[in-house]
Amino acid sequence: MLLELKFYIFVLAAVVMIMISAPLALGEETESGLQSKFSLTESTMIVGFGKGGFTEGSYEHIALIWHLGFDLRRVFSRLEDNRGVLTFIMEPEINPVISPVGNDVELGISFGLKYRYPFTQKLSGYV
Repeated sequence: MLLELKFYIFVLAAVVMIMISAPLALGEETESGLQSKFSLTESTMIVGFGKGGFTEGSYEHIALIWHLGFDLRRVFSRLEDNRGVLTFIMEPEINPVISPVGNDVELGISFGLKYRYPFTQKLSGYV
């Protein structure tokens, strides 16, 4: 019963995250048509599985992470003429726990900065 509930939570969370990210990833404009200072340039779903062994027993979870990247060129005018791209990253996550048996769901959000410099058209370096 609990495993079925966790599966449904997983599917529901994945569907909601995909539905929210699809218009953003396709570049659809907002109703006002105005571009904000923070331009969404990356929208990715990351799905994974985690497993670990502890003295209390095994621990398993399903990772559902929504990676969002916002181009900061409009915020920092000096970057507009630079080849590199500075991106603000936000990654909200929902992680249903499979083992030990229970009704646990982990929630979290990570923030960061990423700088990408293109060496060629197909090769870039990241910091």
